Amino acid sequence: MEQHPTDQLSPGVFLRQGRDDYEKSGRRSAFDTARDAALAAIAAAPEEGVLNEAQLREIAVLAAHADEHIVAAYAGAVEVI
Repeated sequence: MEQHPTDQLSPGVFLRQGRDDYEKSGRRSAFDTARDAALAAIAAAPEEGVLNEAQLREIAVLAAHADEHIVAAYAGAVEVI
């Protein structure tokens, strides 16, 4: 399943609380909540890269084409924009 930047939005980080709930929470700020969410996301992240094999192959092909273009440009065979 492809992820989009909107999948990362965590509106629960910004809490609207009344004074009583704020006091009961130990006066946790939005920063405290965001830090906890970030640490949880880091802990849950996969240890390996997040790209799949097809994406890695695509990057390798793009890099190879870029290398060819760079070599050709320096050889004067391609006009540099």
